[in-house]
Amino acid sequence: LLDLPFSFSFEHPPPIIDVSPTFGPVRGGTAVAIQGQRFDELPLIFCQFSNARVPSRFISTSLISCSTPSVAIASDVRFQVLSGSGGALAWNSTFLFEPDTVIFSISPVRGPSEGGTRLLVSGEHFSSRGAQLGLLRCRFNGTDVAAEFVSSTSIACNAPKHRAGAVSVEMSNNLQQFTDAGVTYTYEAVTLLAVSPRNGPIRGGSR
Repeated sequence: LLDLPFSFSFEHPPPIIDVSPTFGPVRGGTAVAIQGQRFDELPLIFCQFSNARVPSRFISTSLISCSTPSVAIASDVRFQVLSGSGGALAWNSTFLFEPDTVIFSISPVRGPSEGGTRLLVSGEHFSSRGAQLGLLRCRFNGTDVAAEFVSSTSIACNAPKHRAGAVSVEMSNNLQQFTDAGVTYTYEAVTLLAVSPRNGPIRGGSR
C-alpha cells in the first residue's frame, strides 16, 4: 500500500428545511432566509439565482440568509443553495423576481387623527403572491398595517391612529422592500365643540 501525504474527505451538504420568501422585486436586496441544520460545519455556502452566485450570511447553526441580486427582467428563475468548495447541491427550487411596485395616488388624502379611514392605494405591480402569503403592508411613516389586495393596480388599507399632520404612505409586497413614492396623507385633529340636545327621554331616540 502507498502511504500518501494527503487525505480526502466528502463534504455532505447541510439539510435545508425551508426557504422564505420565494419572491422579491427586480431591484434586488431581498433577504432570503434559509432554515436548516449544521450551517456551522461548512465554511462555504452560496445561493445561486439563475447564473448569479451570491455568498450567504451566517446567522446561526440553523439559519443563514442571502441577498438577492438585481435583475433586468421580471421572471421565475432557478434558485439553488450550494455548499462546500465543490458546490454540492443542498436545495433546488425557484425564485420569482417581480416588477418593482409603484404607487401613483391614494384616496382619500386626509382623515381624522383617530384613524380608521379606509384608503384605496392606486399603482401597479401589487403582488398577488404577497397577498396569498399575508405579506402586503401599508406604511404610514413608521407604522405598518395590513393591506388588502384588490387587484394588481390597487390595494386598500385602514389608516392607523396618528397625531395631526402629514405622513408618508408607502407599501410593501414582502414585508421587506417598501416603495419610495413620496405620497402623503394628512391627519386632521377632530375637536368636539358641542352636543345638542343635552338631554332626552330614557326610552332613547333623541337626535
